This record gives sequence, structure tokens and C-alpha cells, in this order.
Amino acid sequence: MQQVLRTPELFLSIVEFQEGLYEDIRPIVKVIEPMVHARRKTIKSPEDLENFDMIFRPWYDEFGTYGITRLLRCRKNFVHFLFYYAVSYGIVDLIYHLDGHYSLHDFPQAIDLAARGGHLNIVEWLDQHGFTGCSTDAMDRAAEGGYLDLLRYLHEHRHEGASPAGMNWACARGHIEIVMYMHENNLGGCTSKAMDWAAREGYFSIVQYLHEHRAEGCTTDAMDWAAREGHLDIVSFLHSNRTEGCTRNALDYAACHGHLSIVEFLNKNRNEGATERAMDLAATFGHLAVVKYLHENRHEGCTTDAMDGAAKNGHLEVIIFLDTYRIEGCTTAAMDYAASYGHFEIVKYLQEHRKEGCSSRGMLWAAKHGHLNIVEFLEEKYPNQWSRRAATFKDKRSKMET
Repeated sequence: MQQVLRTPELFLSIVEFQEGLYEDIRPIVKVIEPMVHARRKTIKSPEDLENFDMIFRPWYDEFGTYGITRLLRCRKNFVHFLFYYAVSYGIVDLIYHLDGHYSLHDFPQAIDLAARGGHLNIVEWLDQHGFTGCSTDAMDRAAEGGYLDLLRYLHEHRHEGASPAGMNWACARGHIEIVMYMHENNLGGCTSKAMDWAAREGYFSIVQYLHEHRAEGCTTDAMDWAAREGHLDIVSFLHSNRTEGCTRNALDYAACHGHLSIVEFLNKNRNEGATERAMDLAATFGHLAVVKYLHENRHEGCTTDAMDGAAKNGHLEVIIFLDTYRIEGCTTAAMDYAASYGHFEIVKYLQEHRKEGCSSRGMLWAAKHGHLNIVEFLEEKYPNQWSRRAATFKDKRSKMET
């Protein structure tokens, strides 16, 4: 008996019949088990699969299909998850191994999953070996990923077709060849989201193609989003060739992101106008040229949010312009924010040129964030706003610096 126990091969054969887990598969089981017992939608989470792949792949590289056999001997109910993972990640030898030892032909969504990952070879193999798990999602995901060869295979060998989501997603990803193929072969059609999304992402050729070949059109989101993202060519095209127009969001968005050329175009060519948010947001994010243009060419004006936001983000030149040419002013939040974020020059400017002052929060935040020069300045200029909490933070910071 001792000789048997001392022989590694014989000992391993004996303990294989005992219950428990091999030491090397414990981390694998720990990751899979919660997902197997959770709802199916949790199993499909890309984040879950990515986390699993980080642990599983090195282990599988070392132990291969022999390790899979040992794993499934301990946890047979893991087989469907492993097949799901293998199909999703295109691990061919694992797919072959699982299919050769377990009945998986009724596995739901097998072809859908392989198509989502762009694995044409696996889609072909699954289709040729009688796997039935396929829906319109296969072609839709192939379109989204830009997998033209895969899309062509599904069209020529499967009957499920596509849904409007397929072309919509292809437009959003900029896959013009996919869009053309689906249109020419009448695969799924699309909705107005197709042009809306293409306009948002700046795919001018797709916007133009949809306009010339499709009837779904777009919504006001197309020009609104194109304006927000700075796509002047698309804004101009939609204005000249479409009738949907835009909303006031277009000019507001363009101003917020500093797209002066689009602000100018919309102001000159459209009549939807803007709101106070346009100058408020342009000021907040430091787009002085846009602020000046709106001041000189629009009537909506701004609110106190403009100077407050500019102070928060450290845009002194915007504050000076607003203080000089606008009447809306600011609130105590302007100096509070400037103090909190350490914008000393702005704090000094506001103290010298504005009457709003600050609140106790300004000193507290400045002290908390270690801006002792600002704390001392505010303590001198606004002694009534001093607080015990601010003093405590100031003392702590002073001791740390010492």
C-alpha cells in the first residue's frame, strides 16, 4: 500500500474518485459559480466574461482540455457557461472538446454569440454542425462590428435575416460598406436613428448615403447632435438638404463645446434660436470667443451661472469680459468656487470688482483643500465669514507644511 501511495500516477488515480476540488481549479470555480447560479442576463455580462477570461486563460494555456475534463468532473453544471465563453471568445479547441463530450446542439444563441465576436470560422462550424441558436441578433451584431464577410455568410446561408437595429448600429459605427450591403440586399431596413447616430458621430458619407437611398429620414437630434460634436459639414448638409431642422439645443450644445463656426452658422441660417444656457455653458468652459459672439449677436443673454461657472473652472478672462459687458453678475458661489479650487487671481478680482463676496463655505473649502494663501486673504477681507471648521483645517494644514 505504501508503494502505491508513493507512486504519483497511482495516487492521482485514487484521489480522482474522492469528492472535492483540485487545487488549481479552485480560482476557476470561485469565479464561475456565482455566474452560473445568477440570472442568465448576468452570465451574459461582458464585464463578467472579461474578468473570467483574465483568470481562466492562463490556466487553460497550462492545463488545456485535460484541465477542462477535471473541472467538469467536479462541476458538470459549468459546461454551458464554458461553451458560452468559448463561443464568445472564439476558442476553437475548447469548442471542439466540449461539443465532442457533451450534447450542446440545442445551446441557445450559439451562432448569435459567435457573430457578436466576429468569429466567422466558428459561425460556419456551428451552422454546418446543426447548431440552431441563431436569431436576427447574429446579423445585427455582425453589422455593428463591421464584419462584412460574416454578414454575407449569414445572408447566404441562414434565413433569420436582420432587424432595423443592424443598420442603425452600422451607421453609428461608421461601417459604410455594411450599410450599403444591407440596403442593396434589403436586410432589416433601419429607422430614423440611423441618420441621427451617423450625424452625431460625424460620418458624413453615411448621412449622405441614407439621404439619397433611404426614406426613413432623421429627427431634430441629427442636427442637434452634429452641432454638439462640432461636425459643421453635417450641420450644413442637413440644413441644405433635409427638412427636420433642429432645436435650440443645437446652438446651446455648440456654444457649450466651443464650436464657434457652428454657432455662427446656426445664428445666420437657422431661426430656432438659443437659450441662456448657451452663454452660461460657453463661459463655464472658458470659450471666450463664443461668449463674445453671443453677446454681440444674440439676445438671450446669460444668468449668474455664467460667471459662477467661469470662476469655478478658473477662466479669469471670461469673468473680466462678463463683468465689463454684462449685467447679470454672479453670486457668492463664484468666489466660493474660486477659493475651493485655488484660483487666487479670480478670488482677488472678484473681491476688488464685485460686491457679492463669499460665504463661509468659501473659506471652509479653501482651508480644507490647503489653499492657505486664499484662506488668509479671505480672513482679512471677510472676517465675518470665518468659522471654527475653517480654522481647524487651516491649523492642520499649517502643521503639515511645517
